[in-house]
Amino acid sequence: MMPSPKSTRFTAICDAPPARDVLPHGLALPRAHLDARARLRHYRRDKATKGQDMQLDTVDWATLPAPVDDGGASHLPGLRLPDVTLVTSDGSRVRLTDLRGTTVIYAYPMTGQPDGALPDGWDDTPGARGCTPQSCAFRDHHAELSALGVDHLFGLSVQDTAYQAEAASRLHLPYPLLSDHDLALTHQINLPTMQVDGQTLLKRCTLICRDGVIVTVNYPVFPPDQDPQTVMTWLADNPA
Repeated sequence: MMPSPKSTRFTAICDAPPARDVLPHGLALPRAHLDARARLRHYRRDKATKGQDMQLDTVDWATLPAPVDDGGASHLPGLRLPDVTLVTSDGSRVRLTDLRGTTVIYAYPMTGQPDGALPDGWDDTPGARGCTPQSCAFRDHHAELSALGVDHLFGLSVQDTAYQAEAASRLHLPYPLLSDHDLALTHQINLPTMQVDGQTLLKRCTLICRDGVIVTVNYPVFPPDQDPQTVMTWLADNPA
C-alpha cells in the first residue's frame, strides 16, 4: 500500500478572465484582442456555473473525517484485470484485458454537480468528499504522469455515462472516465464499496497496473487531491 500524505487545503484554480482592452471609438481590435473578447464573453456566460463549481472544488480537509484502512483493498495487488468492457465518458469502450503498459485507474464515489445536491451526510462520510479535487489534480498532472510512463489514465465510478460526460466536459478532463454502472468490474475483483442514501458507491481507491496486472494500490486515499503525487512518487521509484 502506498502511504497517504498529510492533509492540506485544496482550492481549484478556475480559468481567469482575460484582460479587457478599451479602445477609442472607431479603432479596430486586432485578431488576438477579438479572441480575448470571445474568451471574456465565454467567461461571463459560465461565471455563474463556475461560482457554483467552487463549492465543489474548495475543500478544507482538516474539517472532514479521514477514511481508515479497513483492509478492503488488500487483496487487489497481484490480481489481473478481468475481461470486462466499460463505456467511457467520451462514448468509446475499453476492454480491460486489452490494456498494455502502465495503467492508472482511480476509483471514486461520485462527483457533485453545480445544480445538484450531494447525498445527505456526504461531508460526514469518511472518504466521500473530494472527487472533483481529485479529478482536477489528475488533470493538472496529466503530462507529468505521461512522462513517468503512464500509458492509460482513467477515473472509475458507478455513475452512468451521461453523468460522467457532464463532469468530464465541465472539468476539462484530458482523460476518460469509466462507468461501472452495473457493478461488473466492482463485483469481479471485489472493489471496496460504501452505501450512501441507498446507493452502492465505490470507495476511493487507486490502482496502478502493468500489462493488465494490478501491481500496487493506494488505499485509503486522503486527501484526494494529493493522490496524483502519491502515484507519481511510486512510479518514479518503480520504473517499468
